[in-house]
Amino acid sequence: VIADSIELVSFAERFDGLVTVGGCDKNMPGTMMAIARLNLPAIFLYGGTIMPGRVGNKSVSIQDVFEGVGAHSKGLMTSEELLDLECGACPGAGSCGGLFTANTMSSAIEAMGMSLPGVASIPAVDPRRLEVAHQSGLMSLKTLREGIRPRDILNRKAFENAITVVLAMGGSTNAVLHLLAIAHEAEVDLSLKDFDRISQNTPYIADMKPGGQYLMADLDKIGGLSLVMKRLLDAGLLHGDALTITGESIEHTLKDINDTGDESIVH
Repeated sequence: VIADSIELVSFAERFDGLVTVGGCDKNMPGTMMAIARLNLPAIFLYGGTIMPGRVGNKSVSIQDVFEGVGAHSKGLMTSEELLDLECGACPGAGSCGGLFTANTMSSAIEAMGMSLPGVASIPAVDPRRLEVAHQSGLMSLKTLREGIRPRDILNRKAFENAITVVLAMGGSTNAVLHLLAIAHEAEVDLSLKDFDRISQNTPYIADMKPGGQYLMADLDKIGGLSLVMKRLLDAGLLHGDALTITGESIEHTLKDINDTGDESIVH
């Protein structure tokens, strides 16, 4: 329905190009499906992740609330403790903080080259998000001038890069549904067998919630998705020659990433 709605308005208004903004489970793949289907010069802009919440001296997220509800039902947490947790878990705007569907898809879309480098991990309330929004607008004009279209980017290499990044970070299994749907609109032959094949060669290197300890805002502090992709590229696990929305390759966009060697979140 989201993809159909964007398609309808794009045709009705005779748009020359698109900047789509998404930030949750259905609207992110919905906008990407429309981008692939229409094949107008386009760029995706992520709304951004939420910051960690605080309860006492502990960092918490929506995942802790889910677990708190279970603990309360078993009598392991009082109603007052659960209320404190609920009120503290979401301190402001942004998508769920762990590697749930939104942050998984922001990572996959950046890995595919359809958003600017760094966009996937910058928190929603961070002042840098205004800058990447402005830069995304400028880049949309560049794609229009240079005739760069989504299907120039959304090929098999792009989808394999996205799958590799999702697997390496322990992302949401919803990525399987969404990437297959986007690939269908981009007319790229992708199947479950591709996910399985790539998974055989992809190490799990990011300690991210819900499977691990850290949130997207934590990853952002040490270099964001670019750090993850740089390490995968250096290990020969990404297609470095895949084109991005900037008109440059993945390898080129990552060449100046400074890897400090920090292994607290990304091994």
